[in-house]
Amino acid sequence: MRRCIPLLPLLACAIALPVQAEKIDAPRIGAPVPPSQAPTADTPISYPGGPVPANVTGTLGPGSATFNRPLSGCTSLSAVGTATPYDTITLTNTGASAASINLAMGAAGTPTTCASGAAGSDTFVAVYNGSFNPASPLANCAFAEDDVNGPCAAVSNVPVAPGATIVIVLTTFYNEASFAYEASFAGTTPVTLQSFSVE
Repeated sequence: MRRCIPLLPLLACAIALPVQAEKIDAPRIGAPVPPSQAPTADTPISYPGGPVPANVTGTLGPGSATFNRPLSGCTSLSAVGTATPYDTITLTNTGASAASINLAMGAAGTPTTCASGAAGSDTFVAVYNGSFNPASPLANCAFAEDDVNGPCAAVSNVPVAPGATIVIVLTTFYNEASFAYEASFAGTTPVTLQSFSVE
């Protein structure tokens, strides 16, 4: 703490306090930054209902495909995450009932906790209805979420009709990233229809 002596009665003293860097995202003006053409890892999942799908693991870093990710809520493209590395999960509901998908992305080995707090390991998840085109990252975007629990990203209660497909994009808030991740579907459930009668 710095001490100071006011020179005038109305002059306030400035106190030097540590300041935490605040993470700020901003909308990008113009067309998306073209994606890299590197191969990306896609995990196909057929979900018939019942037990939750197995966890998905992977690594984001040098050599990963990149894209200009959306802002939370799919409202615009990000001016911060213009070349974020990504992997995808393509999930198809093969059951007879609608499903409600929950997914959390965290550190490998402990998917419900965050990867380290370093800027490069701040996770981000986006969900697309039907298909995902990294060259057109707002098309079909239904959900996009950044921080839910510290730097962990998660989406909850994503509806998937019988026979429908969603693509879940596992990515990062910042462009620079190199870490192992794990995605958990804990809490995913088939939606059962209740029968009732009207008298």
